Amino acid sequence: MDSSKTVANPLEGLYAFVRGHVIVVNNVVVAAGTLVALLDFLSPRLSLAPVVVYSITAAIAGLMLLAAVAPSVAARLISAMGGVVGARGAIPLWRRPAWQVGFAVMLGVSILGWASVAKASQGGLIASQFPAARDFQASLLGLRRDVADIKQGVDAANGKLDILVGDSKDPRKDLVASGYLVNDSGLMGAIKQGDRRAAALFAKIGYLVAGQGPMSVLMSGDQPWDSELAASLPASMFAAPAACFEPGGLLNYPLREPAAERVAAFKRLCGSDRVVAMLEQNIADDARTPAVNDQQARQRAARKRNLALLTR
Repeated sequence: MDSSKTVANPLEGLYAFVRGHVIVVNNVVVAAGTLVALLDFLSPRLSLAPVVVYSITAAIAGLMLLAAVAPSVAARLISAMGGVVGARGAIPLWRRPAWQVGFAVMLGVSILGWASVAKASQGGLIASQFPAARDFQASLLGLRRDVADIKQGVDAANGKLDILVGDSKDPRKDLVASGYLVNDSGLMGAIKQGDRRAAALFAKIGYLVAGQGPMSVLMSGDQPWDSELAASLPASMFAAPAACFEPGGLLNYPLREPAAERVAAFKRLCGSDRVVAMLEQNIADDARTPAVNDQQARQRAARKRNLALLTR
């Protein structure tokens, strides 16, 4: 058969459009969505990075909008910043597909990003809405790290050590001899194991907690509640802001019993002003929309209960 008579593929034009436009747009949207989701999920470990990123995207979106509605002003602004402005075409900027896609992506990233920043104290936008994601986030980021490896051999070592905490001449050496690292992970191990003696040794050396791990384990760890161990920890140990406020986001969720004792311990060690303000704002936000399911209703009820315990 003569190839010149072969009928052309009637869908070739559609394929070319998809390859040249749809796939590109799809990749841009997926990349932007992935970035927002990743920054949101990592928000408990990040501080200024999301704010910087979303400030930049919001500024770009604002500049793009200004370039569409007031091109001469935008051109002068870009020139003042050292940029080069190209010649304007016959088609208005706001009607160009590239501008429309770019502006939509920047605007969407900025809106979702700032919503994520607003929920950072609750673990981010995703974790604040889905408890299962919150649990996975806590496990992945080490908020409830399993420190069983730190505790290997501790029981045997403690059986050989008969020096009381009050008589210890070198509590730091006693901690190391008991199998604990003198850092946040070591303190987390002592709390998870219910090791009152080790917790008291951390207090005696004046250990200053650096991150949110110890308070998170104390508030929501799998170990049984030990009021005596909690009482042995001084507020000075949790003086660093990073040691308290992010774990305070756990008060947005139901706490294991005895919830009243857990909240009282948090209040004594960390204070309450910032967390009270956060809970009051979240409860006010809750009142604007009905709960979508029983799980969300229980979470909202827990916020109110925890706030009442925190302010009584």
